[in-house]
Amino acid sequence: MLTLTRRAGERIHIGDDIVVEVISTGPNRARIGIRALKSVPIVRGELLEQVQAANRSASEPALSGPTHEAIRRRNDALHFPKGLFGFEGFTRWVLCELANPPAGGEAIGLRALVAQEAPEIRLLVCDLQLLAPHYPVDRALAESGLEEEAALAVVLNVPADGRGATVNLAAPLVVGLDSRRGVQVILGDAGLGVSTPLRELFEPGELSSSAEEARA
Repeated sequence: MLTLTRRAGERIHIGDDIVVEVISTGPNRARIGIRALKSVPIVRGELLEQVQAANRSASEPALSGPTHEAIRRRNDALHFPKGLFGFEGFTRWVLCELANPPAGGEAIGLRALVAQEAPEIRLLVCDLQLLAPHYPVDRALAESGLEEEAALAVVLNVPADGRGATVNLAAPLVVGLDSRRGVQVILGDAGLGVSTPLRELFEPGELSSSAEEARA
């Protein structure tokens, strides 16, 4: 790792398209500005780590659905070239119906997203536009770089200890409908939490936050 000492007002150029400038410095803190192409994602390190951890904690091997063998045979996998955060090594994911969906799950398009290369990795996802109609969809689409009609989903985390389910609004999944190519993007808006309580968004009086109802 290259380590440099810079003063306020000084810049660092990374390649031809990225400029990092020190705006101000203070005790234990420095403000920096970054100029880069819109196609270059810029994400705070701690937010990236939170999203990675949220994805990993949401993985539920016990989710009901097709067998491992059936998953590996599917030819309709979604292609995530960069994987998902926390699962960067897995690029092909299969969207599956739940064998025993919880009551109310249909209202938010609840499905299981399964890593085809490692079917024990299964995430609960729901349709973002059904769950949060006022979500900044245009921003998510712009961040994805996909130039086609797309569907959006978010990862749902149902803790095994019975705590309420949470939704990762900070990192939606965007999937092109024609190409079946997907990308998980990170939006840094203050109102889009990594662990937003599901009850704040969706309260049909039926969807349980119990892990037992989301499992086989």
